[in-house]
Amino acid sequence: MKCDIVIPDITSSMPVKQQIGLQNARKFKAHIEEGLTSGTLPLHGGYLNRKQIAKDCKFGRSAFAQNEHIKSIADWADKILNGKSSRSKGSSYRTEQERDLASENQRIKDRNVALKVELEEAQKKLQRLDYVEKSIECGEVRLPW
Repeated sequence: MKCDIVIPDITSSMPVKQQIGLQNARKFKAHIEEGLTSGTLPLHGGYLNRKQIAKDCKFGRSAFAQNEHIKSIADWADKILNGKSSRSKGSSYRTEQERDLASENQRIKDRNVALKVELEEAQKKLQRLDYVEKSIECGEVRLPW
């Protein structure tokens, strides 16, 4: 059974934590799809056994709460298994549009973090260049490397 939830591509400009989160989401999605097809998903009370699945996929159980993609896939799988949302207080989204907007919002937040990292790196490079220019103006041609 194919899950229609899209996981964004990993780019080198993303923070490492975000890259790992997306890798975990891809592993989880593949595990869920295979388990639903073969009927081998570990269940507890009719719902996904998150502890066992986290162990199988080699990530922490906290990923179910912290990783939006894993949370969405788990919710989708619970709906397939039981015809309703996950056992945690249900999905916080009333409509698919709200879920999509929340996903887009998370993507923008992640991009913002990546851009802040790039900005910090660029500012450090500019500081080094300013040091070189001041050294040249003073007659001291000392390069920082």
